Amino acid sequence: MNSQPSARPSNCSDEIIPFDDPIVAEVRRARREIMAEYGGDFEAMARDVIKNQYAEGHDVAPAPNAPRTPPPATDATRTNSGG
Repeated sequence: MNSQPSARPSNCSDEIIPFDDPIVAEVRRARREIMAEYGGDFEAMARDVIKNQYAEGHDVAPAPNAPRTPPPATDATRTNSGG
């Protein structure tokens, strides 16, 4: 017999109680709409977000395993960088 206590509290149920949260519903709807704009391609959406961040002059932190080179300069990034 196992002498260690269960990690699950005794008052915890395996039953999942669904509820409607309007904020969660709004976020999920927005996510579906945004992903539809990119044909469901998350990587395409992420590349576009990063490109826009560079174009707007924001500092962009690379992903841990991503190459450390920025995307090609656009007119907007040349203007923002002063060159």
